[in-house]
Amino acid sequence: MFDSEQTDAFRSISAPMELKEKVLALEQKKPHNNRRIILSISSAAACLLLVAAIPLLSRLPQKNPAFTVNGTAIGSDALLLNENNSGIMAASARTVQKYMAEISAEFPENTVITVSDGSLELTDTDTNEFISGGAECTAKGNITIRWIVDLPTENTQYYLTTDTDGKKKTFEMYYESASGAWYIMQTTDK
Repeated sequence: MFDSEQTDAFRSISAPMELKEKVLALEQKKPHNNRRIILSISSAAACLLLVAAIPLLSRLPQKNPAFTVNGTAIGSDALLLNENNSGIMAASARTVQKYMAEISAEFPENTVITVSDGSLELTDTDTNEFISGGAECTAKGNITIRWIVDLPTENTQYYLTTDTDGKKKTFEMYYESASGAWYIMQTTDK
């Protein structure tokens, strides 16, 4: 196809030195990849946004209501209701004596509270404003629950049930005559 003379002639053609330097300089410089820069910036922005959102997310109320007695969470182990919670009341010798348990609760959503025996008095923990009373009440926020029952006969068990958006919790309160003390515990969590 090409003879040796033609091949030698093509090989003898050379570009001026300035042009060679320009080509070599362009080859050494790599163009910026805009896509890579945009991804780096957006990744850094997402990380900063996440770091900034963590404190805000930690302030959101818990989805599950929290129940405490004197600062101690009510769980599946029996919790002693101490003297501050006794509240035995008697207006006169002819009236029935009652026991009042005070429970602190935090409800992130409207919650229905019902009791098997006795009655409830709900107040706002922060303002001490009366919210509701009776055997069934609805509340939201930081609530003080006063659960009032008649003094028990032997082995009487009382139940308080809460329903927050279909999630139920049941608490059992009972009197132990051997120790002369009242106890409360969570029995179910659905």
